[in-house]
Amino acid sequence: MTEQTHSNQEQITSAWSIISLISGIANFIGFPFWGALLALITGYVAKSEIEKGHGRIGGERLARLQELVAAAARLWEMAAAEPGAAGAEWCAGFL
Repeated sequence: MTEQTHSNQEQITSAWSIISLISGIANFIGFPFWGALLALITGYVAKSEIEKGHGRIGGERLARLQELVAAAARLWEMAAAEPGAAGAEWCAGFL
């Protein structure tokens, strides 16, 4: 995945942002604690790497997508954990 910048220079996608997204998805599907922990750590590393890359390294969208996936997973966990929460029965069917 490469993107073109305004100066016609190739921009590479941060590997950390890809790992962060995969970890966020893993948190959502079956590794609730470790997936979240790895997603947070690699997400921060990815953002730092992208900022230090001065436009040569991309992946901001993947890092933001990982944040959305992590938030959705957290909401899913909260809805499934509280017995009186709306949709808890629906979520429990998938857990």
